[in-house]
Amino acid sequence: YGVYAVELKSSGSLIGLLGFHWADFKADFTPCVEIGWRLVPEAWGHGYATEGARACLEHGFARLGLDRVYSFTACVNLPSQAVMQRAGMRKTAEFNHPKVAPDSVLYPHVLYVREASHA
Repeated sequence: YGVYAVELKSSGSLIGLLGFHWADFKADFTPCVEIGWRLVPEAWGHGYATEGARACLEHGFARLGLDRVYSFTACVNLPSQAVMQRAGMRKTAEFNHPKVAPDSVLYPHVLYVREASHA
């Protein structure tokens, strides 16, 4: 598994990255497989992240044999949380990200998970 390029079918234009990553920073739920995405702002709000996340999760469970996939983001990142929810993930915790400065607005994070039994 890995991070995949996201292209528009209509033009072939690269609009971002989406896929799996091995998260191994110190936390109660790590090490783990994380799903994440980063799209150019012009691609936001078109459902690409949700479509890609659903496809990756299906691939991860059905073809790669993953049993659980996590996703996390800063509490203030409501659009990414919405993608996680639409992809069938459920919020399980909040935590302070150890790789983010404690005085940053990005320090408090939310944790979502989806298990293979829900694929």
